[in-house]
Amino acid sequence: MAHDGYENPLVTRYASREMSFLWSDQKKFSTWRRMWVALAEAQQELGLPIRDEQIAEMRAHIEDVDFAVAGRYERQFRHDVMAHVHTYGDACPAARPILHWGATSCFVTDNTDLLLLREALQMTARRVAAVIDRLAGFAQRHRELPCLGFTHLQPAQPTTVGKRACLWAYDLALDLEELEHRLASLRARSTQGTTGTQASFLALFDGDHEKCRRLERRVAEKIGFDRTYAVTGQTYTRKVDAQIVDGLSGIAQSAHKMATDLRILAHRKEIEEPFGKHQIGSSAMAYKRNPMRSERIGSLVINPGGPGGSGLRYLGFGPYGPQISSRFDVVSWDPRGVGASGGLNCNAAVPELLAADPDPDDDAELKALRDAADTVARDCARVEGDVLAHLGTAQVALDLEAIRRATGDEPLNYHGFSYGTQIGQEYLDRFPDRVRAMVLDGVVDPSLGFEDFLLGQTTAFDAAFRRDADRCRAAPADCGVADLIDAYDRVAERVEVSPLPADGGVVGPGELSIAAIQTSYGSEGWRTLGPALAMALDGDGSALRQLADTYFDFGGYASYAAVVCTDSPPPRGVDAFSEFADRARERSSRFGGTVANELLPCATWSAPPSGSPREITAPGAPPVLVVGNTGDAATPYENAVVVAERLESGVLVTVEEESHTAYGTNRCATELIDAYLLTLAVPGADRRCA
Repeated sequence: MAHDGYENPLVTRYASREMSFLWSDQKKFSTWRRMWVALAEAQQELGLPIRDEQIAEMRAHIEDVDFAVAGRYERQFRHDVMAHVHTYGDACPAARPILHWGATSCFVTDNTDLLLLREALQMTARRVAAVIDRLAGFAQRHRELPCLGFTHLQPAQPTTVGKRACLWAYDLALDLEELEHRLASLRARSTQGTTGTQASFLALFDGDHEKCRRLERRVAEKIGFDRTYAVTGQTYTRKVDAQIVDGLSGIAQSAHKMATDLRILAHRKEIEEPFGKHQIGSSAMAYKRNPMRSERIGSLVINPGGPGGSGLRYLGFGPYGPQISSRFDVVSWDPRGVGASGGLNCNAAVPELLAADPDPDDDAELKALRDAADTVARDCARVEGDVLAHLGTAQVALDLEAIRRATGDEPLNYHGFSYGTQIGQEYLDRFPDRVRAMVLDGVVDPSLGFEDFLLGQTTAFDAAFRRDADRCRAAPADCGVADLIDAYDRVAERVEVSPLPADGGVVGPGELSIAAIQTSYGSEGWRTLGPALAMALDGDGSALRQLADTYFDFGGYASYAAVVCTDSPPPRGVDAFSEFADRARERSSRFGGTVANELLPCATWSAPPSGSPREITAPGAPPVLVVGNTGDAATPYENAVVVAERLESGVLVTVEEESHTAYGTNRCATELIDAYLLTLAVPGADRRCA
């Protein structure tokens, strides 16, 4: 960010990213182009000689505005609209003759202003409604808390804190009513001509007045309006702008009244906002307290997933930008059995388990696998004992409630990734009325039991591997091998006979399959897996070993197994577990055995299951953002669809990504999540992010 020029704090400090983008040049000029497309489509439908390929060319270049070219044209023409007509024409040479055909400059400028005003009013209305909702909850919780009421700043009679909040909320309710009225009465300017006469369009249609009227209606419909202003000049009447400003002024008046009340109450020491330990109120006045934390929303509690992932370690990565971190105290924790919360110390035999062949093809390999798994289970029972029965997600959800209380916040703000979404749903099931905002990103479906969840993962890992293989074939120079599947199978044959030497150990069948699974967590995994397989074919397994170690580095194995083995009943006994592993291999011959037998200790785990599969609906919860990536192998997209439908207040966001979780990797999803956390703005139905 540059610091050598003036920046408006109304934008940099107070405007949401969503509202700031709405009034950006990119949004404005791409909307001009949408207006030109709508005009061309309507003119073609009414018989003007416009070809389909011309319109297709215009649609293809709506977003790629070349601002440098437009700037050069504007310096030449001294006219912003004509500069952008020529810029668009350069991008769409076939459509150049019909761009802006018969239109005046205000066709694009004023219709665009009306579109942006409509979107801004809709955004504002949603946020006013969210404030009313929060004030209503506050009033309900404090409806019986007594305080003193005033008239003319003099004591009058007792009232309650809840009643005060009701007064503020009702003012805003009247403002919302006015906003909704302004939205309902907003219309399009559409295709009025240079001075509102439509003379240019009348000439195009050879004097056919009815076609001019139809053109006006069709263009309005294409941009989402069912009415147009009956009379305009070059511009729509500026009376409309004055009416909108009046409505916004009403919101400002209500906010000013509420803020003034709060300042007066703070003056009387009736209320006091939080004051940070190191905060400075004034450089000279000892008792001054500036209202700097009035913009703080509260704490945002996050969980990075796992089971076994360390929240404290994840905090160190700084997962949020300043827009979130300046409004929330970002909080996380190490769940039970993880890191600073008593990490389990029964991992000594885990390397032997993970080195065993997950697809044994003789009695010796089968015995080695079962013995290693049994040793892990017995070590954990011996070392950790009764602790193993108290590590399930249900107990972790109770810890989340304890964190909410400890932070002093009223409703919870929560962002869960991967397994963290299961923690979030468990919390919703118990405390649906104690949530302000919840984001579930990379969704686990709690209605899937142990076997169904792992079988779904197996199918998704196999699909991701085949998808990567297709990309490798299309770009072998970037992949490192000509055929990813062939290279994988050749390495598999080699390590089945003898492990490959590698820095940090060796690579056997287990490490190979885990390395491939690790690369499926990102959209470009084939660019990593291909070269690693090429090295392995040359006799060096170091790159594959590094990938496998990365997979297990996220969290301790014992902490992971302790949750998965007890959250829902696993197959009990090694024979039943072998049957399950066979079903997993039917889903994927390459990865089924690994996905299943990685958790073979569950077959003899000492702690009994503490949970069972169930559907969570969370009646009474506020809107919950459910975010799913279409190509997510670890938590398949179908989980997000099912959970969003099942939750009574679930809102699905579909992200066209092939990575695991969306926040921080997909800009559209990140902005939607930020806007929701900050303002409780909920995306519309069927929201998709490309």
